[in-house]
Amino acid sequence: MIRKIDKPGRVILPKPVRGRPGLQAGSDIEIGETPGGVILKPVDRRPSMIRKGLFWIHQGELPPGYDLLKAIDEDRDERIRRVWGLPFKPMSEKRLLPMPGKPRRSPKTGQ
Repeated sequence: MIRKIDKPGRVILPKPVRGRPGLQAGSDIEIGETPGGVILKPVDRRPSMIRKGLFWIHQGELPPGYDLLKAIDEDRDERIRRVWGLPFKPMSEKRLLPMPGKPRRSPKTGQ
């Protein structure tokens, strides 16, 4: 991949290149020089969520667009499905499941 440097010395990183290491506007990067060229690395960051025992603890800022409630719902759904012995499907790919042993009733007919 080849990019041009503008007069002030800036280089635009394509979105896929920024996305893989989690770089976004305002991210800190480390610039290193090697005999082979220049290396850009994200500054070491703490993960925004860590697990302590049974709990998930948020310790930073969420990336723009991150849906925390959806992540919690998917984690809970995955655990429930594992207990029931069902395959896991992310929230975006499924409808809500009826409780085991309880048939789903139609809101219009009541059946």
